Parts: sequence; C-alpha cells; structure tokens
Amino acid sequence: MLPFVTKRLIYILVTIPVLLLLFLGLFRISPVDSVQQMIDAGDFQLDAVSYRNTYQRTAEKYDLNQPLFYWSIGTRQWNSHYFEIALENEKEFYQRISRGGIMYSDVIGLYEKMLGFEPKRDSLSDQALKDVKTLKVLLLDASLDDLDSHVAGMLTNFDWGNEEEQLNEISQQIEIAKVNAKPLRSWLPKLYWHGSENQFHTALKQTVRGDFGVSLRDGREVGDKIWQAFYLTLFLIFLAAITIFPLGIWLGKRMSYLDRKWLKWIERILLFFASIPMFWLATLLLVYFTTPEYGEAFHIFSSISSYGFRLDDGIFEAIVRNGKQLILPMLCFLLSDLAIVMRQTHQLYNNEKGKPYILAARMKGLLAKERSNKHISLNARPQLLTMISSGVASAFAGSLVIEYIFNIPGVGRLLLDSIRYGDRPVLIGIVLLLFLTSSLIFLLADILYRYFDPRLKQAI
Repeated sequence: MLPFVTKRLIYILVTIPVLLLLFLGLFRISPVDSVQQMIDAGDFQLDAVSYRNTYQRTAEKYDLNQPLFYWSIGTRQWNSHYFEIALENEKEFYQRISRGGIMYSDVIGLYEKMLGFEPKRDSLSDQALKDVKTLKVLLLDASLDDLDSHVAGMLTNFDWGNEEEQLNEISQQIEIAKVNAKPLRSWLPKLYWHGSENQFHTALKQTVRGDFGVSLRDGREVGDKIWQAFYLTLFLIFLAAITIFPLGIWLGKRMSYLDRKWLKWIERILLFFASIPMFWLATLLLVYFTTPEYGEAFHIFSSISSYGFRLDDGIFEAIVRNGKQLILPMLCFLLSDLAIVMRQTHQLYNNEKGKPYILAARMKGLLAKERSNKHISLNARPQLLTMISSGVASAFAGSLVIEYIFNIPGVGRLLLDSIRYGDRPVLIGIVLLLFLTSSLIFLLADILYRYFDPRLKQAI
C-alpha cells in the first residue's frame, strides 16, 4: 500500500510544474489585460509616455513583465531586455521593425522618441494635428519605411516651430536605425537565458511556499480569499453528495428488484430534469421561485437583489445566517444529477443479476431483495465507489455555474471573476487547489478499492 500511495503522490508532484507551465502559457495569450484594468481602476489621466512608464512599473511590481520560462528563442539582433517589456504594443512594434535587421537599441530609441512627440495643439493646424494622430497609429502596424515617409512628409508640409527639432530627431533616429541594420542577424536564432527571473520559477516558488501573494483586484491575501470561498463550495458539494448519492443508489437498487410504476415515473421525471442544461435549470428555478411575477404561491425565496452570501462574519456564521438560500442550489444539483446516479446504479445491479453467483443464490431460494442486499451490493461497491468519486470531483465544475447564477461567493464564482479580471495569483491558487482536491479524491478511491475488492490487495 505504501509504495502505491508514494508513487501516486510523486505523480501528483510531477504534474504540478507541468500544470503551472500550461496555465502560464494560456494566460500569456489571454486577451485580458490585468495591468490595464489596474491602471483604469486608478482613474489616472496619463499621456502616452506616463502611461507606458506606469504600465511597466505596475507589471514589474507583480512580476507580470517577466519572461515565461527559463529561456527564450529569438533572433540575434534582439536583446534580453526585450523579454521584460510588459506593454504588448511596444513588443509588437519591436518585432515588426526588427524584421529588417534593425538593432534593439535603435528600435527602442525610435519608439521612445515617437511616443514622446506631443506638440502643443494651439500652435498647429487641424491637418498637422491629424498627421500627429496618424503617426501614433503607424506605431501599431507600419513598417520602418512607412514611418520614414510619413515623418518626412510632416517636416515638408508644415511649420512645426519648436517641435520641429523633435521631428528631426525622429527622422535622424530612423536613418541611424537603417545604417546600423544587419539583415542577416534577423535570420540567425539565439537562445536567451533568463535564469530564475521568470514567471514559471516565481509561480513554482510560490507554490512550494504556499504563498501566492496578494490579489491584483483588491489587494487581499490570495490564500485567505481562496480558502474562504473553498469552504463554502466544499460545504455545498458535501450537502449535495450526502443527498444525491444515497437517494440515487437507493432508488436504482429498488428498481433492480421491484417492478413498480411509481419508480418508473420517478425515473422519467428525473430524466426530464437531467436533460435540461444546468445553467438553464438554475435560471428557471431562480426566476420562478424568487420573483412574484408568477404568483405569491411561487414567491418562496428572496429576490435576486438580496440573494447571496455575505462572508463578513466568517464562513460558518454565513452558512447559518443564509442557510435558506442553499435550498435552490441544492435542488438544482439534485434535479441535474439524481437521474444519472439512479440509472447507473440500476444498470450496474442489472448487470450483476445475470452472473452465475446470483443464479446460484436464486436456486437456493433467496428472495430478490436478499440477493440484492447480501450479494449484489457487496460486489457492486467498487463500481459505486468509482461513480461517487468521479461525481464528487465533477461537482466542482457544476458548482461554477450554480454559484454564479445564485450569487454564492464560492470558489467557482471566484474563478469566473478572476478570469474576467485577469487576477493571475488567484487563478493559479484556484487551479492548483482544484487539481489537488480532485487528485486526492481519486487517490482515496483507489485506496478504498483495496478493501472493497480483495482481488486488488496484491495488485496495490
């Protein structure tokens, strides 16, 4: 037993770095910009240069500017500093301009000069101001030749006064970049080593310590924020499990040896509700039973405006105070999953009924109920354990929908809010917590197989 458990724990530990790397890679290509949202939340009025500097400082504060892994592959005219640039527009500008072999220092100098070109509006004509805006737009998608042509046209067509010196510097920087260009280097790959200053190493170090820092959204400790939500989700899933599995197994078991119309009608009704997507079923329950639109007889629970938990006083006090609000989420879990448990149990018992040991018990004169209780139930325990463990693990996915619709501040709702905001520390903590929870559930199920099926004692 000990070697088996040790091997499984090693598998879990080895999977964690792979999971972290996969998550960070997906987060990198995500369209959500958490740094942008933090800057917008501050309600700052920033010019282009101040915005760039603020963006870079904010990203550095939360290690969001670090490269993804220990090394990166680029071309030889790049610089290791390129991988620490946080602003995506600046990175795209450098990639686009450097394709012609332009050196990193020249591209960065050009970008800074063009970004800092902010002439006074009072002294310029409308057409000149329009050309300035066009210059800013060209930063996003133009080639170096297009920028050179546009700057030359601006110098020729308008009198820029004191700002003409800045335009001349931009034009000179473009010429310097062209002179220093080394086109061959843009085709030669180079491996850039970043050492431990990368996002993967930082996340792995935080995982080992169990400290993921603070939330990007509200500055709260990630551990406190996740555990508070996880306790509520765990309590909700526990209530659902102790209701659905005993009831579903009991109904499926009775259907295996009783031919009753009421059992068949229960099965049909439950299958009807199970066929409804969970988000739709939850919405229907919320609409019909929390509003007076369909009569006072259906208006049993409070309206959606006041529906939800407040965790100010602690998780257990919130559960006691808001226990009534768990009824509809529990009913949604029950209607969605009870038919599945019932049908699987019924099918399992029917499969066991045709085996030789049940036929022998029948020939000895045992009644159907006795055969079910004394023989089939014992042999069906491993399969029932598989159903229960997989059902509990998948319930965390169902809780995501339930918590969001019913305004329950569990880990599922926290996960959705963190995805929408791009709160990377919280997302890493939730992903790892759900992975470890599911892994430990399946590990516990594997250990229990040994006691339910003697044939597995030697194998385990």
